[in-house]
Amino acid sequence: MDWFWWLAGVVAVAAWVVALVDMVRRRGALRRGQLAAWVLIVIILPVLGTILYFVIGRRPETRTR
Repeated sequence: MDWFWWLAGVVAVAAWVVALVDMVRRRGALRRGQLAAWVLIVIILPVLGTILYFVIGRRPETRTR
């Protein structure tokens, strides 16, 4: 059962890193205050903040051709 917690930790850290990288890459889509707030939320509450960011904080990209 130790492997389960190890795997869960690896997945949580990977999701946390992906969320932070996504915020930095999409900083043009977020206003400066929103970006700062999301970064703080994700850093202070890593698991819950990451889930909240992907559920309610991330807006789909609009592509123009």
